[in-house]
Amino acid sequence: SLLFILSLAFTEALQISPPTSLSTPSYQHRYYILRHGETDANASGKIQGSSDFSRLTERGRDQAAHAAIRAFGGTKEGENLSSFPAVEEDDLNSSQPKITLPPMDHIYVSPLTRALETLSILRQNTCASKLPDGHTVLHELREIDLYGWEGRDKYDLKSNDAQSYEAWEVGDPYNFVVDGKRPLVELWSRAEQVWDVIRRHHQQQQDFEGIGHGESSVGSDTLLVCHGSLGQALLCTAFGWDETHFRKYEFPNCGLVEISWVPLEERARNWRWHLPELSDVKNVY
Repeated sequence: SLLFILSLAFTEALQISPPTSLSTPSYQHRYYILRHGETDANASGKIQGSSDFSRLTERGRDQAAHAAIRAFGGTKEGENLSSFPAVEEDDLNSSQPKITLPPMDHIYVSPLTRALETLSILRQNTCASKLPDGHTVLHELREIDLYGWEGRDKYDLKSNDAQSYEAWEVGDPYNFVVDGKRPLVELWSRAEQVWDVIRRHHQQQQDFEGIGHGESSVGSDTLLVCHGSLGQALLCTAFGWDETHFRKYEFPNCGLVEISWVPLEERARNWRWHLPELSDVKNVY
């Protein structure tokens, strides 16, 4: 079941990175990967891939507002959460603790509307001091390219392309073939490119500011607003785990992961889930 899968993922995350280890060394970069909220395609069982036809549902918008509350404190200075229509009463009265992430230094976002809309809702429900004014749209942050599958119904694919669909469901990257291509293999390669681009940008910025390696006392915090399959690929490639790890760390809608990475080190040091808590999990797709 999904709860069992996520329970295993939480257990492994804690084994790799106990929360106390995320505070050292002080010059680490922290990356927060957030999946978009639920879309109409998620709800109806249509394959999205890197297409841009889907939009957030009301539930998806609520999920994004909920993530803002849980992750960033959820209130603008001088304003009350109840002034935001996307926020449900249960969120206002929730006994679940807020995570209160630090202010973000950088934001990168997928060019797809569902990710951009999620970021917009985060801004509407977050204190302005927590998120920088600008953001970078990074084409490589789009979702997995699924070619001729995009826009098709999952049940149709299960009937008419059974072998590839089974490989997709179980996370078999080498037998999952669409239009003669291996989308998961391509996705893992693109995730490596994303890390190269973002980490190079951070290094160039430090060089420009005259900060030597290890001199920064606070590190930096970067938010990546993107997608479920790409989120898995980003998490795995940060640690050098290959595409056979697909499906081991599935992102629910508005799932949020933190990765800690020391500059110049080849791989990240540790990671942990922030959202969801196991009690929150209902549906990944």
